[in-house]
Parts: sequence; structure tokens; C-alpha cells
Amino acid sequence: MVRSGAVDVAVVHDIGPVDGLRLDRVLDTGRWAVVPAGSPLAGAARLTEADVGDAQWVRLVGRHPGLADWAGPAGSSGSTSTVVRSPAAVPAAVATSGQLGVHGEPARRFFPHPGVRYVPLAGPAALVSVASREGDERPAVRAFREAARAVVVATESIIGAGAVPRDRNRNGE
Repeated sequence: MVRSGAVDVAVVHDIGPVDGLRLDRVLDTGRWAVVPAGSPLAGAARLTEADVGDAQWVRLVGRHPGLADWAGPAGSSGSTSTVVRSPAAVPAAVATSGQLGVHGEPARRFFPHPGVRYVPLAGPAALVSVASREGDERPAVRAFREAARAVVVATESIIGAGAVPRDRNRNGE
């Protein structure tokens, strides 16, 4: 929607460069497994890919190749994988199918579901960035980018320096 001009900026799960977009990193959050509440994995303090390597996964449809890379074992589907088109659908699909899902840490707050537990999953962090069109320097877009940078500074002042990666902008700025 940003590239088409339907919106000027968006807060996105940053899974890699996209032609025509500038991505300014705001937050670096953990990767979490979405586990059925009744699963033996639901009580784990942390999971590794080895812990879940043989599991069937709910698969989120996405066109960007970085999505499968970030998702790890959840990025490939098995013959019985449940396929969803929206991140919001992952918890319900996990609860009803018994398969595992993957999300960034904010999903615990945005997509709560009584039939699932969110368990930290080793692997690449979920990066949150502000997306805008390359070369778009209109005042409102610049102000939104600056507000995102202020979030980084405020976050670091609360949880400590280095908590948010300093290479916020994939464009090298």
C-alpha cells in the first residue's frame, strides 16, 4: 500500500529490502512460537528449532522471500499445513489445527487467544520498521520518521542502550 501511494507510511514487520521502499528500523523484538495450549511445548521457557523441527506448522502466505527465511521451520509447509492469509489468523489456526505457528513478540498483546501459548523461539528477531517510499521527503513523512526515531531513543532510555539496533535504516542512514 505504501508503494502504490494508498498510504504514505506504515509500520511493518521488516523482513528485508523491498524495491521502492525506505525502511527505518524502530524495534527489534523476539521471535515466538504460537503453541496449542494443550501441547507439551506450551510450558517450555524457550524453544529451539531442534525442539520443533518435526512439527506441522500453520503457514502464513506471503510473497517476500524474507518471510520464509525469518519464519525458520514455519516457513516451509507440510502436506497438511494450514494456510492463512493474515497474521491475525495464526492463533485461531493454531488453536483449531493443533499445529504450531510463529509470530513476533508483539503478537502476544495484539492477538491473544485462550487456546494458545506464546513461547520464545530461538532464531532471527522480528524487526519492526517504518516504511515509506524512497525519496519521499514531504514534511509529514519526515515527521513520522522522526517520531519513529524518538521511539527508539525513548525505548533505549527505558530499557537500556543497545536494546534497539543502531542500523535502523536499511538505506545506510
